Amino acid sequence: MKLCVIAPQHYLSWTCAGDWHFTIAPYIFKYPFYRQFYENHDKPYCLIDSGMWELGRPIGNGLFVRAADVAKANEIIMPDKEFHPKQTLQYTMAFLKETPERDLKRFKLQLVLQGKDYDGIIEWFRAFELMDDIWPIECYGVPLYNKDWVGRIGVVQKLLQMTDKPLHLLGMHDPLEFASYRSQQVRSADGSFPVKVSMHRYKHTLDRPLPMFYRKSEETPYDPDLLEYFEHNISILQSAMSRNEH
Repeated sequence: MKLCVIAPQHYLSWTCAGDWHFTIAPYIFKYPFYRQFYENHDKPYCLIDSGMWELGRPIGNGLFVRAADVAKANEIIMPDKEFHPKQTLQYTMAFLKETPERDLKRFKLQLVLQGKDYDGIIEWFRAFELMDDIWPIECYGVPLYNKDWVGRIGVVQKLLQMTDKPLHLLGMHDPLEFASYRSQQVRSADGSFPVKVSMHRYKHTLDRPLPMFYRKSEETPYDPDLLEYFEHNISILQSAMSRNEH
């Protein structure tokens, strides 16, 4: 499973500990340092998200493609709305219709599956699957609802029986989730876990539940004293993820 680490702009160097990059489209235009970092990255693969969670609305489709070019993205995660499958389908259709075919051909496309809850993702899956008839979908994104990583394990196991497409896990809470997957079809995951807990000076271990921590501001200044926490927590996460390779 490939790991994408998400971090505030002054901690972006920590994202290099992941296998791939994951970037937020509106931040490319909002933060000069953020843009410079992704313009010059050398990771073999980069995913870009519309920033719906951060903005509360999707970035314009034209700007989205421009941001993807700046970040040297390989894969676009098409706009979605958490817990709203119908609106997510509408956003997907709009993106596919409004984006010139020449641009669509330059990127792989990820479609985020949504439902009113995890059961809803399964109920709506066939409707989402029809999008593949309009334009080839590379991968399905599976969101994390309300930090319920146990519930996501259940929906992923069902999806593995319904499709042969790769799955990308959007967001992470407890690293134990990633020790639970054995199928290589669970391709990749993104999240801020190792950064977020480190910024609270916390060192996690897999033998205890993960406490809740709030996400620090994108403007948070860099603190070099936190690096030892990050190095510990990223090793815990990588250890959990490596278990699905055996």
